Amino acid sequence: MYSPKPLVRHAFALFVLAAKLTPRRLRFPLALFLANVFAFLYAISGRRRPPLRTLPEHWLAQLIGELDTRRVPFEPRIAMTGLELLADRGERGVLVATTHVNAGLSRCVLRVLHDRGMAYEFLSAAPEFPICGAAQGMRPIAPSGTFLLTIRKFLRAHGIVLAMLDSAEQVTRASVAIETKEGSFWISEPILRMAQRSGAEIVLMRGSLQHGTIAIELERADAADDPQQLARRLGAFALQRVA
Repeated sequence: MYSPKPLVRHAFALFVLAAKLTPRRLRFPLALFLANVFAFLYAISGRRRPPLRTLPEHWLAQLIGELDTRRVPFEPRIAMTGLELLADRGERGVLVATTHVNAGLSRCVLRVLHDRGMAYEFLSAAPEFPICGAAQGMRPIAPSGTFLLTIRKFLRAHGIVLAMLDSAEQVTRASVAIETKEGSFWISEPILRMAQRSGAEIVLMRGSLQHGTIAIELERADAADDPQQLARRLGAFALQRVA
């Protein structure tokens, strides 16, 4: 779990206090402004930047995470591409696969689904997972015990299941290494394999910061890909930068 240094913790505490004194509609712009300030200060400090994401994305994810942890409501600025892949799925379940590389921002998809009244399930080890800016959380599926059977049940019932499939280390033999110049991570195959066997559609998801807006992008995976190919495709999609 991310544990900021004392100076950063004090800055976050002041930010949360300022946000509570700020009108709700201005809280996300405040977080975005401070994310850019922190990114600039971090860059000129000469420290190594957090891998696999830009500095503004890193700090924005931390700041809106602070608001969610303290149940401070705000209105995130979100632009979503590909929502029709979930809304018009017909008689098929959908596995939405993403990675922790994008988790700080791609988790904002929960707010989009929440606002539209779309039912979904989410895989997470946390006992409760925040719905971005809604000042409330949802109870996820815990990745333990018979969780694969639970996911299969939802998919066979034509439900939507969202899952982050990567880890910093290889946790199973059925994992694919994603190597980059900035670091590496592993993507596990079993959920992808189970989704294919359940007849579910697999959709890849990433989140990024684009021109002051959280961009959530969905892309349909190739049904002909095997689980290893899907894992590599997910890794490449998560890391792709949009110009």
